[in-house]
Amino acid sequence: MSRGGVRVVPVRSTWLQLGTWFGGLLLGPWTALRLGVVLAPGADAVHVLSVAGFAGIFVGGLLIWMGIGVITVVVAGIRQLIRGRRPGVEGLQASETFVPRGYRAFPLLGAVLGAGTGFLAGLLSPVTVVGGILAWGGLGLLYGGLLWAAAHHGYLPFPEPE
Repeated sequence: MSRGGVRVVPVRSTWLQLGTWFGGLLLGPWTALRLGVVLAPGADAVHVLSVAGFAGIFVGGLLIWMGIGVITVVVAGIRQLIRGRRPGVEGLQASETFVPRGYRAFPLLGAVLGAGTGFLAGLLSPVTVVGGILAWGGLGLLYGGLLWAAAHHGYLPFPEPE
């Protein structure tokens, strides 16, 4: 549900969010490593690039989400102050929390970094460049889509700058 341009979701348990966070951090790079082992056995550089590229999807997506989220929340707060209202999400219950915008960066970053990893895998291994781009790019898009869904529904917590 959306209120005032911000998505409102039920509060998720801390353990569920922590599990989603660690699962998101570890499962993408592990799956990319497995893909590298299957498609490019013995190409250690491809294996390292797979792990680094997919860790970059997670970390980069969180940073982009945090940047966009903070900017949109600050701008919304300023707009509410100008209109003479108190800043914040209106009607937010204790059992609800808000998810700032910006989490759509995950699938986009997944496709771009995944395809980039596949391109490099195609150059450094027997895998063709097109095959690498399709395999790693598709996996990156899927991984980014799963991270998007987790963030959209409040399972992946917003990285709060402190």
